[in-house]
Amino acid sequence: MGSPLAQTKLGNIYIYDLNKNKLGESYLRCAAHQNSAEANYELAAYYKIVDKNFPAAMHYYQKSAALGSIKGALLIGNTFTAGDFGYPKNKKIVDEYSRIYDQLSDNPELRFPNLAKDHPLPPHPIQGYHADKDINWKPTGRDDDY
Repeated sequence: MGSPLAQTKLGNIYIYDLNKNKLGESYLRCAAHQNSAEANYELAAYYKIVDKNFPAAMHYYQKSAALGSIKGALLIGNTFTAGDFGYPKNKKIVDEYSRIYDQLSDNPELRFPNLAKDHPLPPHPIQGYHADKDINWKPTGRDDDY
């Protein structure tokens, strides 16, 4: 499958420098499926910035946090603090992800394999759980959901 670090770098080059979004996304997706926290974070950024698929972005930010990315936990907390990307403010989610942020600050080696089950994110008010799928679609928990 290749080096997740190299694939993440190539994905970002294809997306942001060469405007070859689908090719770059495929590199990021391959790296993310190798459980790279950084690749999941970058794939989330792609969905947020380029694709404007906010539920997919939040899914990958959550996955990055589960894999130990303090940035992923911070972004989720900030999103629900400010009500960004069309999500309503949600103090419960802010508190949950603030605790995760604090735990990762104290122990960067910590992982949260059940984060999506223990602290699920709500659907986006307009895009549902995935902007490219029917509004009534719900994730099943399989790797191919997103």
